[in-house]
Amino acid sequence: MRKITFVFLIVLFMGSTTVFAGSTGEPDTAWYDENPSADEFTIYTADQLAGLAKIVNDRTDTYTSEIFANKTIILANDIDLSAYASGEGWTPISDFSGVFDGNHKIITGLMVNRQGNNAGLFGSIRDATIKNLGLAGVDVTGYRAGGLVAVAGFGNVIENCYVTGTVTGNRTFCYVGGIAGIFGGNITNSYFDGTVVSGTIPRDIFQNYMGGIAGHFSGIMENCYSAGELWFVAPPPNIINGFIAPLQPPDVILGGLAGSLSRYWLNDALTEFQNSSIKNSYTTISLPRDFSNSSNIGGIAGSGSYSEIMNCVALNPIMANQRRERIVCTYYPQFGDAFILFGNYALYDRPISEWTPKGHDQYDGADVTMEEALTAAFWTETMGWDTNVWIIEDGELPRLRMCCTLENPCADCFDAPPTGVRDVASAFAAMVAFILVSVILWAYGVRRNKKEKELQAYIC
Repeated sequence: MRKITFVFLIVLFMGSTTVFAGSTGEPDTAWYDENPSADEFTIYTADQLAGLAKIVNDRTDTYTSEIFANKTIILANDIDLSAYASGEGWTPISDFSGVFDGNHKIITGLMVNRQGNNAGLFGSIRDATIKNLGLAGVDVTGYRAGGLVAVAGFGNVIENCYVTGTVTGNRTFCYVGGIAGIFGGNITNSYFDGTVVSGTIPRDIFQNYMGGIAGHFSGIMENCYSAGELWFVAPPPNIINGFIAPLQPPDVILGGLAGSLSRYWLNDALTEFQNSSIKNSYTTISLPRDFSNSSNIGGIAGSGSYSEIMNCVALNPIMANQRRERIVCTYYPQFGDAFILFGNYALYDRPISEWTPKGHDQYDGADVTMEEALTAAFWTETMGWDTNVWIIEDGELPRLRMCCTLENPCADCFDAPPTGVRDVASAFAAMVAFILVSVILWAYGVRRNKKEKELQAYIC
């Protein structure tokens, strides 16, 4: 009996300690090498995730054609990438074309510092789906930078994802967004909460594109929000003939959700397209002041054309810039086909543009006070938002119901603190289970020994 108990304790203890599995800092590809023809793979560790990057990024004969098209990657655990945070940091997963299912797990410790390159958990994707994933406390810097993905071509999907932390563009003419730098496809039920920073400000005709969700966006963005702040790094002094010239205001295209919007091309030949759209989304992200006259600043989007913004709310703190709109700023507001606007609202005390009037179908949107925005009725009745998608309560701004189950229709998958507490809790639960089972086995053993002694006494 003691032997059975001892063996059970060893097995249970080994199981309970798997949540503390560390990282060697060396990519592990064994999970793929064992069965490369499989359609589905499960990743458990940071090293295995780094192995995915090694496989997809490889340009040798070993993995040269593997981009995981029509294949699925499933994340089984919360993962800490701190072991890959030295030097340039994490090597972004590039040219990925499969399905990455985060399985409602959280990745922490993501640090990327790529000078002049794509920066993000994913460097680039095409015809890919990323879903059910949380990225907490990212520190991402690059030419094209996004917390989740730097550049996404056609046909991509991001759904039920969030990013927190800081994303920085580190050179002129950069594209930087909380979730994506440049994105083509659909982003739904996702949010960013953190800081987006524009790097070195250009002094020429080029502009930096900044957005709370995406620097440049083409496609459909629905049921999303952004919070935090957008700001820029001041350019270095401009010294002329030994004298420091006055600093010129930066030249940017910047929006609370998207820096710029453009038509969404449906094929590689660029012969078919549809309007891009942002709908049923809001932002509270703060926008900086003091931009140049040629900058385009909007509460929802900075600029664009052939796009729609509908049922959106801009709750950005007050800003005062030479050229800005409360909903969207456009190069050519006189062109009727630039934007289709309907049902949009903005914080009433935000300064409005001299170019356009207020109105839910205008570039400045209709007025809403913060007091109104903190009522459930505004979102459910005025905006008509779906309570199956959003958790809407009086006194709070809407938050996403990122995953709901029949057992718990109000579940929020990412409600647990993304700090490793979940791992500790799992280990604690395993320890409690271990103690309970040990007590049961011990009691069973005591009772059995007692009965054996009674039987022996009876026989004697």
